[in-house]
Amino acid sequence: MSTPFLPQGRALGIGSLPHLDPAAGMALVLKTMPQSPHWPQFPKASMYEQMEFQVTEGLPCVVVNEDDRRVFFDTSGDPIPAVEKFYEHYLEAEAGGPVEDFAISRRSAAGLYLLEEALAGAGYAPELVKGQIIGPFSLGMSLFDETRRPILYHDLLGDVVVKGLAMKSIWQAKKLLGMGGRAFLFVDEPVLASFGSSAMITISREEVISKFNEVINGVKALDVVTGSHCCGNTDWAMLMETEVDVVSFDAFNYMETMTLYPAALKRFFDRGGALAWGIVPNVPEVMDMDAAFLLQRLTAGVAGLTAKGLDQDLIYERMFITPACGTGTLSLDQAEQVYSLTRQISDSVRAR
Repeated sequence: MSTPFLPQGRALGIGSLPHLDPAAGMALVLKTMPQSPHWPQFPKASMYEQMEFQVTEGLPCVVVNEDDRRVFFDTSGDPIPAVEKFYEHYLEAEAGGPVEDFAISRRSAAGLYLLEEALAGAGYAPELVKGQIIGPFSLGMSLFDETRRPILYHDLLGDVVVKGLAMKSIWQAKKLLGMGGRAFLFVDEPVLASFGSSAMITISREEVISKFNEVINGVKALDVVTGSHCCGNTDWAMLMETEVDVVSFDAFNYMETMTLYPAALKRFFDRGGALAWGIVPNVPEVMDMDAAFLLQRLTAGVAGLTAKGLDQDLIYERMFITPACGTGTLSLDQAEQVYSLTRQISDSVRAR
């Protein structure tokens, strides 16, 4: 198990930035969150920076169509030899061997390498460094085989997706551990906003918990703090019942949904869990907002939880401040506003 970390209002970034120049985007992160930087994705700069593209390197049967900006799994031939080779590498890595076969290249994650280089020359160690990776359900439901069936439902490759993500998470965690500070790895699961709907009707709560834990357990064994981010509404108690350390939610739009789970949240806090409050919305209208307005919404959200019996000091002790989601679809000015407001609110919470 990873050792608990008390956030006490620290700022964290979530996912993507809109920059075409990754170095400029990394500079924004380091300027606003020097003690808790994350490496951002840059989907406008390269299609390989899209969260589902990033992790497909080295997985069997993957086809990338650059003209259509599409990636899929081609199982029309015999996938068995490629799958068997994958499992050879997987079993070797699981037994303690090298995980380089599951690396994410600079082409797919420029921010990861830029953060590593920036911190190596910074002359200081941050309090924490954060990375992220797409989760097994978001990847498995967004990529398809040649018949347009979600790859999560494929008899062979559904399991490959989960085990591949588990090993890529370990590879990334080891890279983060070399950057100084406490290492964090968030598993981003936007598709879980559809949990319980017709789109995921065949997927049980137990399956979500089991597959999610399979992805993060190897990371937790390295004493890396794990998080899960879902930018819509979902069954928050379900996520808290996984082994994850931090649950990240859109507190601007879905504040009231968290108040529906006071018992689960109390158990989560009791085992050392924390919430990442996405109080700064990732929308163009953020340009018309200020920190005072967002702090009022945050305070109201805390009051909603205290009304359900949760201790106010404990809520603030276990609180990160984040954007509601990634800013990859915004303009540069809007993204800078999101990061500036996140820092301002974090400073206010930490000074309380």
